[in-house]
Amino acid sequence: MTLLLLALSLLISFAQAHSQVITIAEARTKPNGSTVTVRGIVTNEDELGTIRYLQDGTGGLAAYSSSMSNVQRGDSVEVTGVVAPYNNLFEITPVNSFSVITSGNPVPAPKLLTMAQGYVEAYEGQLVRFNNSTFISTGNFQTASANYDATDGSLVSAEVRINSTSNIAGTPIPGGAIDIIGIMSQFQSTYQLLPRDLS
Repeated sequence: MTLLLLALSLLISFAQAHSQVITIAEARTKPNGSTVTVRGIVTNEDELGTIRYLQDGTGGLAAYSSSMSNVQRGDSVEVTGVVAPYNNLFEITPVNSFSVITSGNPVPAPKLLTMAQGYVEAYEGQLVRFNNSTFISTGNFQTASANYDATDGSLVSAEVRINSTSNIAGTPIPGGAIDIIGIMSQFQSTYQLLPRDLS
């Protein structure tokens, strides 16, 4: 009986240790395959597809799971899952469980940066803003997901990805300087900005 109680106690302690909430910055230091639990504010909806990005005061990351398809911008969520980067994008997949703590929270303010400052690992998963930027391409954004080059003068070109499920797809590419807000992401060795919508 004593051994059974001891084993149960150890099992409970183990489970509690594995569900302990850590910061996103700490989660980003964990080895691939680690199970983590984080909390953050969701910064996108289905305009970027199945993926959801979340931020806390320390950083941002992606969570990839169709089970989170009803999660909205401004939801405060707790997510438990496995750290498994996809094409160099740090993300949690699979998501083992998640819960919406509260809804309607302010989305974190985008960090105002130059493209030279913002297209780096430190801002991956976070909302960023690049003022006075111009697209190198002309015409219309494709209706299929596609990448476009833009510049703010600090980089010769920086990749901006327009998702087919965003209301940006199919609209005219701005011909002059604009301010661009999006989530900094990564695909393989290239950082890419993911604007969420026309606003």
